[in-house]
Amino acid sequence: MDELDFKIKIMEFFSNTSDKIINFEFPFDYNKRRCDVLILENNNTTAIEIKSNVDKLTSLKEQLFSYYQAFNTVYVACGEKHIHEIKSIRGRFGIIYIDNNETKIIRKPRYRKILNSRMILDMLDKNFLAKETQIKIANKQQLIEKILAKYTPSEIQNIYYTVLKSKTSPIYNIFLKEKGGVITREDISLLTLKSTKLSIN
Repeated sequence: MDELDFKIKIMEFFSNTSDKIINFEFPFDYNKRRCDVLILENNNTTAIEIKSNVDKLTSLKEQLFSYYQAFNTVYVACGEKHIHEIKSIRGRFGIIYIDNNETKIIRKPRYRKILNSRMILDMLDKNFLAKETQIKIANKQQLIEKILAKYTPSEIQNIYYTVLKSKTSPIYNIFLKEKGGVITREDISLLTLKSTKLSIN
């Protein structure tokens, strides 16, 4: 199974309720990383790092540290090849086991309430961020500094979720309307492409 196969399984597993929004390849950690799967639901963010059978695990611990700063819950999705090594890694991430026959959560993640305020603001589109906060500054970094000074971490996380939802929900709603009864590799490729274009600030 490659990454597209994993994304299909994850989409099938998590898209069982209408209030979820799913996005792929969302940039974070100051554009140094991409979240393979981003799920928005009930004012919380869930991130999934996919480790398919063709991936290596050499940078996983470093990746997870970045994920912890930016998302409330974090999973690593893997198959038979990596499951034993990933289970041996300590951390607050959950584990999703995926093969051709099943998708199941074999370790639940620990929830992180307070995230890295500066990092999550940097993930957001400047225009959406300015509109939500009503702060009119042309330079994104100066805008972020103003928001950090004006709002509490809890308020910043509400802004973060609201802006993420505003930006990602239109493309996901189109995907839901256009997909057939069975999610295909073409569906996932198209949503990934649109998500990638959408996430460019």
